[in-house]
Amino acid sequence: MNISCQLLPWHDDFLGGVAAIAASGIRGCEFGSHWIDRYDRQLDDLRRILMEHNVVVSAVYATGNFHAQQYRRETYLHHERLGKRLSKLGVSTVVLSPGIRWRGMTDGDDRARILEMIREIHLRYRHQGIQTSIHPHRGTVIFTREEIDYFMERLPDDIGLTPDTGHLLAASVNISSLLKTYVDRMTGIHLKDAVKVSAGRVQFCEWGQGEVDLAWIISFLRNRCFPGWLTVEIEHEVQDPRKSIEQCKQLLLGENFFM
Repeated sequence: MNISCQLLPWHDDFLGGVAAIAASGIRGCEFGSHWIDRYDRQLDDLRRILMEHNVVVSAVYATGNFHAQQYRRETYLHHERLGKRLSKLGVSTVVLSPGIRWRGMTDGDDRARILEMIREIHLRYRHQGIQTSIHPHRGTVIFTREEIDYFMERLPDDIGLTPDTGHLLAASVNISSLLKTYVDRMTGIHLKDAVKVSAGRVQFCEWGQGEVDLAWIISFLRNRCFPGWLTVEIEHEVQDPRKSIEQCKQLLLGENFFM
């Protein structure tokens, strides 16, 4: 299995995060596009850090802003520029959060415009040889199972899906059903555990302490010989993310999950 880890727990310490991931034996990392902005004129330095630690970039996470109709030109230019920099860095996949859900949005014309935005953004990444993958997220225009189905059924087949187990739980999505439906379009999955606290809201926690059936998810993907990335994402506060990552890695590679 291809195991990756998000750099979120290390906040502003990119080097420390990459070093910790490498020390754990995990070969992939995912990070936000703000790091591309910070290293804009020093992409060679960013590449050097990754190569020195023998870590590959599983994906870069960015905000799609699919809702920003009035800023279409700026949005398209942003993704075009990001695509060029990702190509230069050798990144193969961009994971796009859909963008915030505005009050007053309707299902009709708004959805048609969002579809158009996604297609146009996707073309800019495809031109650079980069895979586009949609990341359903709480508070965005693609969150519920109905929304996921609506957009995935209408988008080009080469647009992938990167679900997040915590946000699927928040949306009350049947995770096993969704994975069975979309596993062939998934470029990866964000793995986290959580406890549901109210409608649409969850509290993230250590693996095995929440309501997400991670054992089933991992077994299912392993049995399907899933070629994408299983990305460990730690969103809850931890004193030492290295310990959490090591625990997650052992559970991912172990035969008996949470026993």
